[in-house]
Amino acid sequence: MEEGIVRAMIALDPRYITSNPGKSSEKMEIILKKLNAKWMSSAKCDEALQEFKSWVRDVELHHACALSSFDSKKDRLDDFFHSHLASNSKFKSLWSAVKMILILSHGQSAVE
Repeated sequence: MEEGIVRAMIALDPRYITSNPGKSSEKMEIILKKLNAKWMSSAKCDEALQEFKSWVRDVELHHACALSSFDSKKDRLDDFFHSHLASNSKFKSLWSAVKMILILSHGQSAVE
């Protein structure tokens, strides 16, 4: 996995989203551009980015405590995003993108 996409993956850290919502959207855009090159259509990437921005605004208003209390030593990122995105149809493209990002990063862990 390219270094740029790995660095941008901080956009998926709930604590980073809480403290830097604008920057997390910028970093998600970087990730989606990389995904667009190989794994997702540009239309799906655009949808996922808009859904991410909408989701960030939504969680800031209604679930800020869940974001700030995320503990990377105890909590699983895939479980966190599943609980916040999977059952909500308005974040369908975002959930697909997040799953792909997590799968790609997991596949890389054996090499690192």
